[in-house]
Amino acid sequence: MTLAERIKACRAAAGLSQEKVAEAVGVSRQAVAKWESGQSAPGMENLFKLAELFGTTADLLLCPEKPSAREGEEQLNEAGVAARLFALQKEEEARVRAQRRARRKQNLLLAAAALAVYALFYAVLRLSFDSPQGRPLLGWLFAAGDSQSYLLGWLCRTGLWWACAALGVLLALFGKRRCAVVTAAGFAAGFLLGELFGPNPQGAFTGSTHYGWAIWGGVFLLSLAMGCALEVMANRGCSLRSRAGAVWAGVFLLGAAGVVILVCLGKSHV
Repeated sequence: MTLAERIKACRAAAGLSQEKVAEAVGVSRQAVAKWESGQSAPGMENLFKLAELFGTTADLLLCPEKPSAREGEEQLNEAGVAARLFALQKEEEARVRAQRRARRKQNLLLAAAALAVYALFYAVLRLSFDSPQGRPLLGWLFAAGDSQSYLLGWLCRTGLWWACAALGVLLALFGKRRCAVVTAAGFAAGFLLGELFGPNPQGAFTGSTHYGWAIWGGVFLLSLAMGCALEVMANRGCSLRSRAGAVWAGVFLLGAAGVVILVCLGKSHV
């Protein structure tokens, strides 16, 4: 029941005409007629006058009629469903935020691990090729240009060692952990293969005595491409234990072998 309907009902219950109501309130009959038709509503002062005239209160005139039991039950059910949906939405948002925080933490840990792997590999190689005896620690660590290993010295002089380490850290930070792992493995494998197959005694007279840089570079670039391919496979639901994973591993191994063979064939013709 609307306010207009309640005013009309109260007037009828009190046995008053619109003219009597208008006279008691101090307005025109047309104003009372508009209140009862819903075209306008009485102000607060006139509302209190009407309540006093009808023997009720302004709150009761303004208060809507209580809903039926069935309507009340439906309203409660709708409110319950809405509250449940809202709660589920909040739970989902909280779960997504927690997953993002966990993913960021995992990426940070992986990035730190990637940097540690490159640094540890560097330290092991320095100990293997260059003795720190009689040299300052920092000078021994960072002055790798005169290393007994041609490839280690070349990678440090050109800055490629730490550039590759930075690339691995960035890949890990952006969640490309498979690519980060594969490129780190390719970096190490390329270095070892370059040291093993890179020396070229026949080129001593021409100055081209070492081709380890070419082997390392070829294997590292191959590992970068294969790491990206592995990320794509993982996004499509393929694992290394699947047939596609076996093909990927075979291509990687054959590609690395092909790089070594091509470089060795090339340097034999120098």
